Amino acid sequence: MTQSNFPKAIVFDLDYTFWPCWCDAHISTPIRVQGKEIIDAKKFRVKLYPDVVPILEYLKERNVKIYTASRTGTPRIAQKMLKLFELDSYIDGSEWGYNSKVEHINRLVTRHNKDLDEEDKEYLKYEDMCLFDDEYRNSDVERLGVTFCHLVDEKLTWVDFRKGIQGWCSGVRAD
Repeated sequence: MTQSNFPKAIVFDLDYTFWPCWCDAHISTPIRVQGKEIIDAKKFRVKLYPDVVPILEYLKERNVKIYTASRTGTPRIAQKMLKLFELDSYIDGSEWGYNSKVEHINRLVTRHNKDLDEEDKEYLKYEDMCLFDDEYRNSDVERLGVTFCHLVDEKLTWVDFRKGIQGWCSGVRAD
């Protein structure tokens, strides 16, 4: 796929998209990294899904903006997990809290466009975005023009990623 075949920005949910747990329900602080796992205070172990880092690297190579949006009630834990998994360097911005993904994306777009230089014509439009998320209720972002990519198996994989990008290219939702 060429760069023009990609959205300008992709938004990822975190829980059951990047890792197999809910930060605000399954993780007890403090947390630490050991190898490629995060271990919490109760010895609960979490690994990233295997395709997450290669997909983020692939997007960065193509200058696609990467955002996260999570309804977690514990954003500090999610931020710490991103840092411990060394994902924070890939991410251009994040939105947190119980608000809807519509509100999260509205704030991400507003912040992106506000930070542009006056000569910069790279305004981000909703049609230039995809949201990858395991929760179908978040498909309401489509009313903004964002392509919703439903992760039916509750994890980000290359198969679902390609399906989502193809859906964005053709204007068809990926579920």
